[in-house]
Amino acid sequence: ENHHVVAGEPLLHFAHATGFNAETYRGLLSPLADRFRIVASDARGHGSTTLPAEPGMPRGWKIFRDDLIAVLDRIAPDGAILAGHSMGGAISLMVAAARPDKVKALVLVEPVLIPRAAQWRMMLARFGLGSSEPGLAERALKRRDFFPSLEMVGAAYRNRGACKTWREESVADYIKD
Repeated sequence: ENHHVVAGEPLLHFAHATGFNAETYRGLLSPLADRFRIVASDARGHGSTTLPAEPGMPRGWKIFRDDLIAVLDRIAPDGAILAGHSMGGAISLMVAAARPDKVKALVLVEPVLIPRAAQWRMMLARFGLGSSEPGLAERALKRRDFFPSLEMVGAAYRNRGACKTWREESVADYIKD
């Protein structure tokens, strides 16, 4: 629903990773604007979108796939180049499988592709069997969700996790949106 558009042709749609937002990739995508018309939309429950997201709803990510197909139906009736990072790469691939008419090419950065054996381990973990390590969702629930200022968010995130390797501009874009 929330789209960040940069001018140019042909159309390239970029889908972000879980927990990120479209604005995070502005610095990465902007240099491509003279060759492509770029649209980066926020997935349901991320960034500035107003699409509702309930806990457990996105299981399997089919709802994200369907949302992206709806975006493409509106902005790219003849199809687009689909690019994405992590979850965004997997969703772009899911769109290509479901609606190949919407996809001119794929550019996938670290797409989430889970081998069958790992899927079984994940299923067993849901029932309390297997690893006792806290999962991604449990760790995310422990994150702080309020900061008095954007500067404090920047100080907290700048040197942690994935943000350690990001350019300052990308961290600022992630925080801003």
